[in-house]
Amino acid sequence: VVGKLLKERILPHRVRIVGYKVTVRNRVATVDLRLARNSRSIGSAASTPSFVLYGSLEKTLTENSQLNIDRVVIFEDGVNPQEQ
Repeated sequence: VVGKLLKERILPHRVRIVGYKVTVRNRVATVDLRLARNSRSIGSAASTPSFVLYGSLEKTLTENSQLNIDRVVIFEDGVNPQEQ
């Protein structure tokens, strides 16, 4: 689900996602996006594109009843960009 969504999204200039890892524990999905070495952070690229991407990930994962997810936390290379 996450891979398909990332392929469909147009990312801001100079943002390259090269991989991701998803873990689910206690109905909380943690999505860790792996950025290319020379990539800008999604959060630093622009507020609107990051909001759209993060919102799309959260909506897709929480609204899919088969996944049984209540909350989504997103990281970039192990760091939560929303807490910086």
